[in-house]
Amino acid sequence: MLERMYRLPDLSKIRFRTRTLIEGLIGLGTLKPGEVPELMRALQQHAIAPAFQERLLESLFMLKEDRIKDVNRVVAGQLNFLESQVTKLTVQAKRGFSEKKNRFNSRILS
Repeated sequence: MLERMYRLPDLSKIRFRTRTLIEGLIGLGTLKPGEVPELMRALQQHAIAPAFQERLLESLFMLKEDRIKDVNRVVAGQLNFLESQVTKLTVQAKRGFSEKKNRFNSRILS
């Protein structure tokens, strides 16, 4: 059991960037090597696109927790946080686009 928790699983089939981020989390002590399979399952469950999985992994570096105790809960929480950020940015972008469009139209009409 103890050996399984601290033995690094085979990461050769994982994308290089994803593997590097996982190794960084292990190196910082945020994640135990034996939790990698659970992390990969949580990433595949919550974020299908590899780029979004990598963004989720990047966000784990900014956690206030020293170590991830419940991988699935943390990944789901980070996903909710990132989705709210994307939604907020989308709304801001649409609002900014509308304002620019209105200014452009007012210049043309005057």
